[in-house]
Amino acid sequence: MESLTWFQTIIYVIVLYYSHQLLYFIGKIIYSFVLPKFGFVCDLRRYGDWAVVTGSTDGIGKEYAFQLADRGFSIVLISRSKEKLIKVADEIESKYNVKTKIIVYDFSRIDGYEMIRDEVRDLDVGILVNNVGTGYGGEPVHHENCDLQRTFNVIYTNVFSDVAMTKFIMEGMVARKRGLIIHISSISSEIEGPFMNVYSSTKSFVEKFVACLKYENPGVIDHQIVIPGYVSTNLSRVKVSFSSPSAKDYVTSALGTAGLVNVTHGYWYHEVYSALLSFVPPHLIAAKLEKHKKKKWQNEMKLKSN
Repeated sequence: MESLTWFQTIIYVIVLYYSHQLLYFIGKIIYSFVLPKFGFVCDLRRYGDWAVVTGSTDGIGKEYAFQLADRGFSIVLISRSKEKLIKVADEIESKYNVKTKIIVYDFSRIDGYEMIRDEVRDLDVGILVNNVGTGYGGEPVHHENCDLQRTFNVIYTNVFSDVAMTKFIMEGMVARKRGLIIHISSISSEIEGPFMNVYSSTKSFVEKFVACLKYENPGVIDHQIVIPGYVSTNLSRVKVSFSSPSAKDYVTSALGTAGLVNVTHGYWYHEVYSALLSFVPPHLIAAKLEKHKKKKWQNEMKLKSN
């Protein structure tokens, strides 16, 4: 009888724990993705006049630039293609009647960041979106066979850019005692699998970096980690679907959470998907990833040969 009592106690504790987790998760979904649709959003204009967006000529970065401009921010666009930057800047100015500034910079470099600091030093930057990122690309290869320079480019672009841009922009934010920095991570940081060791590790670094940063200048600088799943962009090369929103739809959802939550997957489906992943054994995820990446590469080769 005593053992049954202990067994019942354990069952009650487990049920209470998972009930609490479920209620918390439902509350987060409502707070992050339902209430913003009814106007319960943060007034981002309180942070300042300018927003800086890295990797701002395509995909998620471009949409952050457009939607922040729509909210009245002047936009600093940073990317490596001058032609694309000019085109995006012209679109923003004509559509939203705000100022723009372009900075040509290749984030696979680790020198020259001082130039960016000098360009934005005198601007009232309220928001920084650390969006720029890249993957290894090409045929899936084991780490011992990788091209080391391409691997370094991933690290420079995904890690160095976030660290350096955060430092330079925070200098002004701390002086003004206000600012929001949005760090774009990836759901790959939550997954262990083949052919993504460096990319997913760089995204894990960003999350750890920000988790530590939030204890510096608390109440002065706000940090948000955004952890997308699949979004239909040039980098992901996936089609728009129920689980893979367009960049526009994704950013509309994610930006609605800015200033409200510190960590978000940005889109309700990605939030649910991440929660479900925690129940799947890692080796099954890794096997699925390996099969998916090899099949994706084979399909790309077929398209090129046709």
